[in-house]
Amino acid sequence: MRAIIVDDETDSIKNLTHIINSGSYNIQIIGTACDCLSAVELIRNSQPDLVFLDVQMPHGNGFQVLEQFPDRKFHVIFITSYNMYAFQAFKVSAIDYLLKPIDEKELSEAINKARLISDFNKFRESQNIAAAYFNSGVVEKICIHEGRNIVFLEIKDIVYFKADGSYTQIFTLQGTKHLASRSIGEFESLLNSSPFFRIHHSYLVNKEFVSEIRKSNPPTVVLQGIHQLPVSRRKKEAFYKNLDLH
Repeated sequence: MRAIIVDDETDSIKNLTHIINSGSYNIQIIGTACDCLSAVELIRNSQPDLVFLDVQMPHGNGFQVLEQFPDRKFHVIFITSYNMYAFQAFKVSAIDYLLKPIDEKELSEAINKARLISDFNKFRESQNIAAAYFNSGVVEKICIHEGRNIVFLEIKDIVYFKADGSYTQIFTLQGTKHLASRSIGEFESLLNSSPFFRIHHSYLVNKEFVSEIRKSNPPTVVLQGIHQLPVSRRKKEAFYKNLDLH
């Protein structure tokens, strides 16, 4: 992986570079930056796979750097002396949030997470996802980045998805709920050859778990006999047709 280090402390850059070069991380440090303006320029010019990013720096902060890349292709590991920005870091889908001085075990785990997600994304780009994941007859999974963890969920165990702004809540057969940093529209596209149907702008449901349809106003679909979700007027006819209801 090609990486850059963004930190306003020269000693911190030297220390992290030494740790990475001395270990078996298989990471190439292709550049460093000491402030936000030079960080943005470096990222645009070098197109790294991974950015080790400080929070507080001259001319802004690390979050303002990321705002310049709304469709970023690189992963981010925050390394900072401040412990109060962790929640904000994970809201912008950081791989991890490490405090100085660097714990090499935590660093290794964070880099491994970045590599795993990167490998998965490369697989997605090289395959026809619908064919590879849902037309094969093999039980498949989706991978989501949830906080510090990478979670794999089996498609057959997902009851429904619920939109939560630019995020999506995922409800499973086991009663667990997960928050994914993808929009519900992305999941709808990903699952277009599966038993899922978008019944509402906020809901994508697994038809295998439909136990009842209540023709109220608006109509309501009941999943597992527990979850009651509205069906939008715009989606109603298509949903009934999809279920072969007359």
